[in-house]
Amino acid sequence: MEGNKPIDLRTSSRVSVCVRTTLGELDICEECYIKRNQFQLFSQLDMREIHDQFGLEYQQRRDWVSSIKAFQRAVDIAPDAKILLSIGGSYEGLGDLVEAQRCYSLALTLDPENSFARDNLIRVAGVDRPAKQH
Repeated sequence: MEGNKPIDLRTSSRVSVCVRTTLGELDICEECYIKRNQFQLFSQLDMREIHDQFGLEYQQRRDWVSSIKAFQRAVDIAPDAKILLSIGGSYEGLGDLVEAQRCYSLALTLDPENSFARDNLIRVAGVDRPAKQH
């Protein structure tokens, strides 16, 4: 709510996401979520999913720094290869291929069969190498 008026999340410029939680499907505004310190309402896995969804929303907006922060909060709750892939993608958006490579490596450590992590790691590792000359 702004003053006494409810916020229309569909038209607001604030970051908000629709998240399936143990409490049901909820529309959550990040600023409101943090301001009201509603963390105690959700399970740890709910909170990881909420932060993951905030990270994805920031990625959509190409706000790489905010997406990394949100994804990192999710990973701090419970490490996850998919979220580490997302962090790597955000680092690529920033042009930080070293950190992107680190994230893809960590994702592979958690999930050695993850072809996206493997392919991204190979791709990013080859970006800064000069082409072989024959």
